[in-house]
Amino acid sequence: SSSSSSSKACAPHAAGHDQLCSSNEYRVRSTGFMDTLAVTKRVQSINSSVARSLESFNVSKSSVACKVMWDKGIRDFVGYGLGAAMESFQPLRAYLAYAGCNIIVSESFAFEWGVNFLEPFWNSVLSDTIWTEQSKFLPVCSTPFFRRWTVGPHVKCEADPGVFSDGHQTAFWHSPYYNKAPFPQFRDLLLQTFGPRLAAYRPPFKERYAAFHIRHGDRMRIIQHNNFVLGARFDAINLPSLTTVLRAQWPDLTKVFFATDDATEIITATKMNREGSLTINWTANELRSLGGTLKSQWRKHLSTQPAVNVALDDMLGLAGASVLIGGSDSSFFNVARALNQNLHENVQRPFPWCFDVFTHKPCN
Repeated sequence: SSSSSSSKACAPHAAGHDQLCSSNEYRVRSTGFMDTLAVTKRVQSINSSVARSLESFNVSKSSVACKVMWDKGIRDFVGYGLGAAMESFQPLRAYLAYAGCNIIVSESFAFEWGVNFLEPFWNSVLSDTIWTEQSKFLPVCSTPFFRRWTVGPHVKCEADPGVFSDGHQTAFWHSPYYNKAPFPQFRDLLLQTFGPRLAAYRPPFKERYAAFHIRHGDRMRIIQHNNFVLGARFDAINLPSLTTVLRAQWPDLTKVFFATDDATEIITATKMNREGSLTINWTANELRSLGGTLKSQWRKHLSTQPAVNVALDDMLGLAGASVLIGGSDSSFFNVARALNQNLHENVQRPFPWCFDVFTHKPCN
């Protein structure tokens, strides 16, 4: 040990103890907060990883063994439910690559996807006219995901027999190709999709923060209808109860971003900002209803461009948090958690960093 000097870096020390110094730079322990540069580096790394994974499978643009005419844009994702759509789309995307499918989109589709700062997932782009001509005589894809996703345009497919069978897809999702290499399930594909928007996103705080996700509305009514006990537990997931978890697990965190569909929670947050020790932030300009999303909007969520921006920014606010609290009953929370985990893959932060208020367990 020695005293500090202008040429040495010294670690923090307690009173009465010698200060440890080194000629090397002292690295402060990470809090889990990632600035724009760190996010950009992580996104670039993921892009390289995904490129290597996709190169494992050859897709011939002239082949008709599997051709997918894709037309479901980001508004359709948000309308279906951004979390639920991404949970199904990304594994399907991995399977289409494995099957050698050529995903084809129109120029207008590619433009809309790009202006929302989302990474392309397709193999080919055609003019709107040619895309329509090639698509109109093809049958609708018959995968279970598309059979559920009835709102919005249909995805058309042309493939050899069996390519889109439930059995082939299930076998792939249980295979090493999907669970080990080249795809570590859909984690990298998911982060790649949101990569450009993450790199451009301005986080709600310029330091480490916690993030809450509170989903009520249509989802809550369905759970309460199916299981009264689960419904009662779900009813207790609100801003005060998540704040209690935060103070018990991470008492030093005072900055909170939260995403919710319930206008009642915004009223509560406004009051807590005036009276409490937390600074709470949320995405502005979202049309929220008292009690949450209306039951009539199940799988038919508002999907105007402002609604799309809010859904994407809510997802990114959760993904960038050092600490995440929410319920695993929600697809939106599960996707945000997967993004958060992969984004922070090489970042030190306190353990645990995630708490599931639906199961009452850590969700690291």
